[in-house]
Amino acid sequence: MTPAPPAIILDAATWPGALARANPDPQARAFRQELGLPHDRPLAMSGHQPWLWHGGILSKVIALRETMASLGVAGAWVWVDQDSIDPGSVMYPAHGADGSLRRAAWRIAGPPAGDVALAGLPPWPEAALAPAPGDLHPACAPDALGLTRRALARAASSPSLGAQWARALEHLCTQGGFALGGGDAAADGAPRTFPATSIARTSLFRMMLRRMADDPRRAAETYNAAASADPGAGIRPLRTGAETELPLWRLVPGEPRRPLFAKELRAPDADTSLAPRALLMTGLLRWAGCDLFMHGTGGGRYDRITETWFYDWLGARLAPSTVVSADLRLPLISGPAPTAREVAQARGLAHRARHDPGLLGDPAGAAQKQALVAEIQRLRAAGENPAPAFAALHRVIAASRARAPERLAALDDAARDTARLYAFRDLALARDWPWVLATPGLLQSLRAAIDAAVRACVR
Repeated sequence: MTPAPPAIILDAATWPGALARANPDPQARAFRQELGLPHDRPLAMSGHQPWLWHGGILSKVIALRETMASLGVAGAWVWVDQDSIDPGSVMYPAHGADGSLRRAAWRIAGPPAGDVALAGLPPWPEAALAPAPGDLHPACAPDALGLTRRALARAASSPSLGAQWARALEHLCTQGGFALGGGDAAADGAPRTFPATSIARTSLFRMMLRRMADDPRRAAETYNAAASADPGAGIRPLRTGAETELPLWRLVPGEPRRPLFAKELRAPDADTSLAPRALLMTGLLRWAGCDLFMHGTGGGRYDRITETWFYDWLGARLAPSTVVSADLRLPLISGPAPTAREVAQARGLAHRARHDPGLLGDPAGAAQKQALVAEIQRLRAAGENPAPAFAALHRVIAASRARAPERLAALDDAARDTARLYAFRDLALARDWPWVLATPGLLQSLRAAIDAAVRACVR
C-alpha cells in the first residue's frame, strides 16, 4: 500500500497574533522561571504522556518546532507524568511467513501497574527489558522496536518510569530529526521539556491550593458546571456531597493515585505530594505558562471546559489553544485498501467468468453462447425440448474454460487477494501505530506537510 500524504489537522492563522508578545503578568514570568522555561519572549507549548505515541502526537512536536523557527518564539513540552497509563505494551503490525498480518503486542517490561502515576514508578533496568520481537512487518522502519529498547536502556538511571520514557522519547525524536528537549535545548532549536509533577513546586500552584482551601465548594461546583456542558468530553464531575473532592491527585511512590478532598488541605504550602489533574494542569499552563497551547483532538475538546471553569471560578482568561493532529498510516498492504464492495465485485467477476466466454477473452465462444441462449428461449416459447441446446451451451462454456485456465486462475487469485487485503483493511488504515515504525521517507512527508501548513500562515 503506497501511503497517501498524511492528512493533517492544523490551522495556524491565529498563531502569529497569539505569539506576538509574552504574557506581561509578573505571575506568569515567575511561573515560567520556576519551571525552567524561557520568560523573556512569547512561548508556544504542547505535551503528552510519556509513552510511544502515534503520529498524531508527533505532529505536535513538528508543529511546535516549526512555529519556534518561523516566529522566533520559545517552545516547551510538558510530560504528563502524573497520569497512570501503561507504557509497557507497544502495539505493532506482525507479519507471518504466509503473508498474514495481525496486530501484535510487545510487552517491554513488567505487568501493568494499575493506577500508579508514571512519576511514582521506578525505571526499568536494562536487564528487565524484553528483546524486540522479530516479526515486525517489513514495511516498517527496520529495527524500530530495537531502537526503542536501546533508548529505554540508555535512560535506565532516570528517577522514575515517567522520566525514563521521557528521556527515551527525547532521544528517539532527536534521532528521527525532531529534536525535543535533551541537553541545551535552546542551542538546537528544540522545545524545553519538563514534567507536569514539577508544577506542584511552583508558587502559582501553592496559591491555587490556598484558593481551593478557602472555598473548596466553589472550586468544585464551577468545575462540575463547566464539565456538564459537554458530557461527551469524558470529564468526571467532582464529588460534592459530605466531602468536597478537588481536582488534585495525592501521589505516593508505588501506590495508586488518590483523589484529594478539601479536608486534607490543612497546610497547602507544605504539601509536596500533590499533583494537578488534567483540567487544572492545562488551566495553569495556559493561564501563566505559555502564550499558545497546542492540543490534540481530544485535548482540544476537553480544554474548552477548562476555559469555562477558570473564568467562572477565577475570572481568568487563558492563552489561546489550537488543535494539531495528523493521520500517519503505514504501507502494510500493496495497493489501496479495498472496500467490501470491491471484494464482492472481485468474487462476482471470478464467478461470472466461469459462465461467460466473453470475460475469458473468447469472442467466438461468447457469440456461440449468445446464439444458443437465443435458441433456448425460442424452443421454450415454441413448446419444444431445449435440452439439446442446453447441452451444446455447456459444451461451449466448458471448451472456453479449457482454453483459458490462466485467466480463470488469475481471476480466482484476484478475488482471494482482494478478500485477504480487505481482512487487513483496519490495520492498513489504522492511525494509532507508534510513530517510530514509520520509515524516514514517511516521517519526512509528515514533516513537510506540517511545516508547509505552518509557514503558509506565519510567514
